[in-house]
Amino acid sequence: MFDVVGDVFAAEPSQIAGDTRESLAPSGVADTRPAVRRRTWRLVPVDSCSAFELGIHPASEPEADVPRLPPYVSRDHDSELRAQLRRAAENGGGTVVVIGDSSTGKSRSLYEACRQVLAGWQILLAEDPDGIRQARAASSERIVMWLDDTRSPRFLTPSGLTAGDISEWTGSSAQSGPTIVVHLLWPAAYQEIMAPPTVSRFDSRPSPDPWRSTWDCLSLAVESAVWVGATLTEIEKRRAAALAAETGDSRIGDALRDGHYGFTQYLAGAPQLIEHWKFGQASQPYGAAVLTAAIDLTCLGVRVLSSALLTEAMATYLTDEQFVEASPGAAEDALKYATAELRGGVRALRPRRGPQLGAHGGYKLDDYLQQRGELERHYVPVPAALWEVIGIHVTDMDLLSRLALAADDRGLTDHAFPLLSRTYMIDGSARGG
Repeated sequence: MFDVVGDVFAAEPSQIAGDTRESLAPSGVADTRPAVRRRTWRLVPVDSCSAFELGIHPASEPEADVPRLPPYVSRDHDSELRAQLRRAAENGGGTVVVIGDSSTGKSRSLYEACRQVLAGWQILLAEDPDGIRQARAASSERIVMWLDDTRSPRFLTPSGLTAGDISEWTGSSAQSGPTIVVHLLWPAAYQEIMAPPTVSRFDSRPSPDPWRSTWDCLSLAVESAVWVGATLTEIEKRRAAALAAETGDSRIGDALRDGHYGFTQYLAGAPQLIEHWKFGQASQPYGAAVLTAAIDLTCLGVRVLSSALLTEAMATYLTDEQFVEASPGAAEDALKYATAELRGGVRALRPRRGPQLGAHGGYKLDDYLQQRGELERHYVPVPAALWEVIGIHVTDMDLLSRLALAADDRGLTDHAFPLLSRTYMIDGSARGG
């Protein structure tokens, strides 16, 4: 019904009401000072970079004296990944693509490869495409541009980085030192980006391809994508068993014996995350409702989850009895449960960095819980009242338009129209009309 075009992924903190900077000075008078533009990128030496800075999951800690990061089990794809990085370094830069599901070891494999092949280089970590562009003028080092688009693309979106942006770093005319661009993607996103444009049944011509610029970015890779398997091969299992015997690290043996989650997923804290969500439905139904709301909101494209959005969304997942019998502090307790640190340091919901030191930027959902939750709730409709909560808290026009389209696709026209109408209200306010 609605003709809304846009990427279904990108969303930033300003899209959620309550996550933006206060507009009034302490005196109550409007603060007319220009906002300070926060730098959204940083360079970290490969040699001293912590694995956890790169989103690598900590493992459970059965004993007090073991390191949080278990010994690395060599994977079959390691030789190809390291060879591609080595060739890119020798050629003065290039693009490498790494594909795999959540918690399969993509980031750990790349981290170990960089430490072996690219010692002395710098890793460029940015929060968004603008951060990459900001860093362009300030960087002259040998750089690994780490573009993690696994949870949902933020760099590779129709409105994100272009092939021209990347070529400025890797092309022969680049003024900086050699740059290797590495894209990390989930298979579903990679397949959507690389799929040919669809042809309408009413028109023989292909539809405009919103992913064309993104496809161009990935096409800069001269070699095939490196695929990281979700399960260990038999050879990899033998390596893991040998390493467990050599190091005495019981976590590796426990992960090998687990028959439910998989080796890398077990080490990444998958059992703790799923149990926290599922068991909470009986022990802490309000906290579990926060996590279920976070899963559904993230799958709809809402990337930044504010406290106000989560607590109001939680109420739409409660039974009548749970809603009526909630204690005065139920919402606060639910959020504490959903954000609690679990064994091994994993969290189902993790705080986001705010615009200033000490400022809160909302929460983000663990990527494994997002992917697993999306599979389990694929055919479960979100509560109708959730669309009303979204209409109140989401303030970004593009995201509201996409959410309106999502509601309309589900046959919820009564909820889609208010969302679309709100985009015009916000647009008019922004123009002062």
